[in-house]
Amino acid sequence: MMACIVVTDAKKNDQKITTLLIVLPASIASSLSIALVDWPYARLAGFLTVTFMAVSVRRFGTRYIGLGVITCMAYFATLFFPFHASDIQIVVVTVFISVLISYAARFWVLPDRTSRVLSLYVKAFDIGINNTLPTMANALRFSSAQNALE
Repeated sequence: MMACIVVTDAKKNDQKITTLLIVLPASIASSLSIALVDWPYARLAGFLTVTFMAVSVRRFGTRYIGLGVITCMAYFATLFFPFHASDIQIVVVTVFISVLISYAARFWVLPDRTSRVLSLYVKAFDIGINNTLPTMANALRFSSAQNALE
């Protein structure tokens, strides 16, 4: 779900590439967090390091903003579940499957239809204006007639 939200590249092909690239940093961050489960201070230092790196890579562009956010969230999420080092393989497989589901949902099942949504918005705006303006004109006429009588 986060992959659908934070990947904001300008071109659709770039969005697809960034979404697929998410697997690598998310898997590494999750694995690192799980590997450090027996050392809480090292795990906290790892979280601070991952957060710093996620913020630092923003300067390289939109793709890196999405990758940084996902990396930070992958590390953060695994802090709250009772994973053990033996669970790393299943977590990596789960990350891979979840990114594929996110990719399919975003680009195949529910693709962006920006021009269609904008055209519907403009039509709705026109209908609203066409309904509002006559009402406003009548109210102004009535108001001016009331002022003339006084």
